[in-house]
Amino acid sequence: MIFKGGRPLPSCLGGGDLDGDIYNIIPLKEHPWFQPNKPLSAPAEYAPTQRKLLNRDSTMKDVADFVMEYIISDVRS
Repeated sequence: MIFKGGRPLPSCLGGGDLDGDIYNIIPLKEHPWFQPNKPLSAPAEYAPTQRKLLNRDSTMKDVADFVMEYIISDVRS
């Protein structure tokens, strides 16, 4: 389903994930007063992070390190 502005509906809801959140979908044709009065903003663009490549198979320690780096970078944001 494509939402107003050409973006898929999941991209417009809660950061693009549908992980159990509850949404109220309002049919705008039946309730036009809920239609936004101003244009929608473009989605944010973020530069991709540097990929970390290993010259070996990954281990559980690598997975644990990745999770810790993710948590630390999320707290700093």
